[in-house]
Amino acid sequence: MNAMDRVGAFSGAAYFVLANIGNTLLQDFSLPENPTGREILDSYGRLAGDVVRQIGISVELLGLAAGVIFVAYVYTRTRAAGWLAVAALAGGAIAMALKLASATPAITIYLLRDDMTPETAHMLNALSLVFYMRDCSTDR
Repeated sequence: MNAMDRVGAFSGAAYFVLANIGNTLLQDFSLPENPTGREILDSYGRLAGDVVRQIGISVELLGLAAGVIFVAYVYTRTRAAGWLAVAALAGGAIAMALKLASATPAITIYLLRDDMTPETAHMLNALSLVFYMRDCSTDR
């Protein structure tokens, strides 16, 4: 086992740990279970001034990068398996793409929070929850 194998294997554990720590730091615990659009916009306004939650974003993005490295490492270790290695690579790439896709509505809300209507913020928040398969009622 060489240094690259160690880095590749470590990146899988780093992905798990960093993504969970970043997600925990990023959460706004003052937000209710089913927030209104105005509450969502206020939460992202608080995020803009909260250093701990901004660190959470950075840690989660580092975790995503570690996940991509791990997917590549698993492919290099299994490429002799033929189609199975390609299936693992495709599955890992799709998982990373879905993880990134689930963040795009939240990034949009964050960047446009001063110009966005509460209704649009609520709709984008519900869209990001679809990736997590949570209840996203639209009665607000």
